[in-house]
Amino acid sequence: MADLIVENDCPVCLMHMKGIPGNMQKDPKYGDVLREVRNHLQVASMKLIDKGLDPSNIVVDPGIGFGKLLEHNLSLLSSGRSVMPVEGMNLMWGVSRKSMFRHMLGRDNSEDRLAGTLGVAAMAREKGVDIIRVHDVAEHNDLFSMMDGIR
Repeated sequence: MADLIVENDCPVCLMHMKGIPGNMQKDPKYGDVLREVRNHLQVASMKLIDKGLDPSNIVVDPGIGFGKLLEHNLSLLSSGRSVMPVEGMNLMWGVSRKSMFRHMLGRDNSEDRLAGTLGVAAMAREKGVDIIRVHDVAEHNDLFSMMDGIR
């Protein structure tokens, strides 16, 4: 895929995931989750950059919830842009309705996780996040409109 992406100057999203969907949540372990995720993203992004893709065409996603426990997710979220392997790339968080809200807030039903999702989204700008992936678009639009109005 790297050659095709570079040939066509395509934007691309690189996401970290430990394991595969069938086993990624079976006791994931990290020595230093931030370092390990950043290193993985650096290797992947440098393959594209070395072939000629401009870093501005790369979106980096630390993979919240993909092979990570609550403590790993919180560490990555609190680190913000520290996970970025190369300057000039965009950072994306995809936290909408994740199971971390079940573990932290006791919200078993994914439809009951909007408040937690909005809370993380409100922190996203402070942490330097460029893109957030959400299910509840109207609610997030309202959140950011109110935040902009208060600023």
